[in-house]
Formats: sequence, C-alpha cells, structure tokens
Amino acid sequence: MSERAPCCFLVSHLQCSFLRGSHVFHDSPFPPLPCAKAVSRSGVWHRDGSDFEPCTDSIDSLCEAIGERLDLKERGMTLLKEWWRWFGRQSPLNKIIIVGFSASLVLFLIPLVVSWFMPTPIHVGVAFYTYERAFVLEGNTKAYFYENRNLVSDCSLRRIEQTLPKGRAKTPDPQSWVLIKFLVENVTDQRITNLRIDIKSPLLLPTTTLFATSNLEATGAWDATAKDASRVYVISIPTIEPMNSAVISVKTPIDETLRQLIYMDRGRVTIQVPYLSADQFGTFPLKISRLNAMKILNRESVLRAGDETFANEKIEFTMLRPDEPDLKDEAVPYQLLSKAHVCPEGTAGDW
Repeated sequence: MSERAPCCFLVSHLQCSFLRGSHVFHDSPFPPLPCAKAVSRSGVWHRDGSDFEPCTDSIDSLCEAIGERLDLKERGMTLLKEWWRWFGRQSPLNKIIIVGFSASLVLFLIPLVVSWFMPTPIHVGVAFYTYERAFVLEGNTKAYFYENRNLVSDCSLRRIEQTLPKGRAKTPDPQSWVLIKFLVENVTDQRITNLRIDIKSPLLLPTTTLFATSNLEATGAWDATAKDASRVYVISIPTIEPMNSAVISVKTPIDETLRQLIYMDRGRVTIQVPYLSADQFGTFPLKISRLNAMKILNRESVLRAGDETFANEKIEFTMLRPDEPDLKDEAVPYQLLSKAHVCPEGTAGDW
C-alpha cells in the first residue's frame, strides 16, 4: 500500500456538511478543505449538481497534515517504548533510584508550576549569615570586633573593629550565631492577616530565636503538633500592610553541633518552606528566592530595625577605673570562628 493510501482511505470517510460558501467536517480534528465541495474518495461534486471535478490538491494537503500528525504520534510512541525497554534492563536498585528521583522531581516542580499559574501575593527572599562578636589579644592590646559574613561563601560583609588596652576595657562576652534573614514583601494592595510561614532547616535548634524590623510584628515558635523528627519552626505575622516589606531574622547560637556542620562537615545550607497561609488566600505553596546577602542587609538598615539588630550594632565597652585590677580576658572559654574570606564588594553577597 502506498503512503498516500491510508490517508485517502481516511479522507473518503470524512463526513461533510454543505454550508453557504463553506463546509464543516464532523468528528474531525483537521481544518476544512479550501474548496466548498463534498469530498469523495477521488474527487468532488459541485453543490449545483454539475459535473464531477477532481480535488487532488486539497486531498494532498490534507493527507500531508494527517501524515505529519501521525508521524509525530508514532515518534512519541517509539520514544516511549524505547525508554520502557531501557528501564526494564536496569537493575532493581537502579529502578528504585530512578523512581525515587522522578518522584522528588515531581514534588519539586509542583510548587513551581503552581506559582507560575497562581502567583502568590507574598514574595519571600532569603540569605544566610554568620555573625561573630569577639576580641583578639595581641601583645598589650585587645582588638574587639563584630563581623557579619555570608554563610554560603564565608565572605566578610561587614567588620567593625576597635583596639583597646589589654585588661582595661570591659566588652560583651564573645559569641557567634547563624542567621537566616527573610525579606517578606506584600505585593498586593490589601492588608494580609494571620500570615504563617513554616520552615525547616538543619540550622534551626531549640535555642533559635526571632526578631524583625520595627515596621512588622512577628513571632517564632516550634510547631508542637509536628510528629516527625524534622520539626517545623513557625513564623507568625498578625498583619502586613499593603505594598509593604520587612526583614525577619532567625538566629541560632553556634554550638559544637553547628560548628561541626558548618566548618568540619561542610554541610549543605538548606531551608524548606512546606507552605504559607493567611486569611486572604488559605494554604499556598511558597517558592523562596535566593537573594544577595548584601541586599537584605542594606534593606534592613533602611527599614531601621529594632533594638536587637546586627546591621546597626555599635562598639560598646567600659573602661576600668585606675584603682580596679586588670581583667583576665584570657580566661574566657570561646573559640574564634575560622578567618573569613576577603571578597570583592560586588560579589561578597553572592551565593
């Protein structure tokens, strides 16, 4: 049978309805022929009953369209069969890995697709930091400093240092933290109430606390209803005004566990946000954007954060009176973080 035979056989079975100046193909996905005539297997008749007239050009055009669609369908089925044969040749372990990876990919893509077709009224960006407040003893001097770093690249973002006489100045106790900063933006023209953001991360511990810029009220607490080992930390925001933004910081003191994860194991910095919810849109899958670390710090400074903020911290110390004995700074049990990288200003905040 020729390549055109199946097509012509299909054309011969198309039902046509005569309309004034045009016709309609019933039960057919293909467009009408360019001539206002009924189609037979090999030709057409005029509506006025005049002589039979062949319409091979129209049939050839339709056959080409049908053939292209059939070829496309056939190629798709061929690829599917080839993939299924390849999958059947894999070992049981490889099959488990393939199925698991495919399921993870689907779970990853679902919130992304939903966010494309149903844009969320809340935009959330995130960046990770380490913050250290400590001192270094050198000879007869005490160099007190505080430093903010990009946790991902370990680049120094801001460092303020002041040299003091050794043993004669009281400074805050040395300490370091991991910070996760969220830039939360209400991009709608309506107030959003009872906003809840659930987050999971290995950087969150029972000692985690939360603070926010002064233009937003926010609280953080562990979800007591979570039953799995990976507990959920809940950020609650009673109200966020229309077209408004704020910075929320979640900080965790660096203990031996976090020090091991960050500097010894070089663990991957991750955060999961299963969903967010509010009175205006219910539960919604959230896609978090990775923001430049300096962008959030600068935004936080502009918003003039509250009393507890690392962006605007000042060097505070108290000098001893001449009759007071020297301090024993060396007795403070604190291990400094590894030295931060010095990066170009334009790239220090990059992931």
